Amino acid sequence: GSSEPISALQGDLFDRGFATASFVEEAVARLVDMYRGLFVQQRSTRHPLAECRTSWVDLTPEGVAVGRGEERAGPPGLELQLLSDPRPIRIGTLTRRDHVVPIRYLEGQKWHALTSAGPDRVSGGHEEARPYAREYYRCVSDTGALLWIYRDAMEDRWFLHGWWD
Repeated sequence: GSSEPISALQGDLFDRGFATASFVEEAVARLVDMYRGLFVQQRSTRHPLAECRTSWVDLTPEGVAVGRGEERAGPPGLELQLLSDPRPIRIGTLTRRDHVVPIRYLEGQKWHALTSAGPDRVSGGHEEARPYAREYYRCVSDTGALLWIYRDAMEDRWFLHGWWD
């Protein structure tokens, strides 16, 4: 092998002025073609239900390269990891005034205590094919997991919609 002194010029493989940039672009284009659907971009609407609000579109090789190096504005924060299909879960509740509050949930064979904030109520869809009414809760489990759950108020069923990490 060969080596360069520590003062040798080092470059960014994605820098178009760097000598190997064209080879990197070709490799990225081949990967995008081979693994279509792996590189995607989020498209959002104003629909009140999170799973109906977001769709994903394939990125082109140019789109993959453009996304590199973009920084998020502001300090780092938590990201909501949304399940594509909300997962039914078993919940233990406590009744408070006009609503129930989730106080525990079953994961596998073990119940976990919850501290909950909510409900945040969302309803609508009467002009669509299927009406909905949900009560969303932001919860912290006894293991420290930050969960987003909801109760389908029309069917009285509970779902895990996602978590923050």
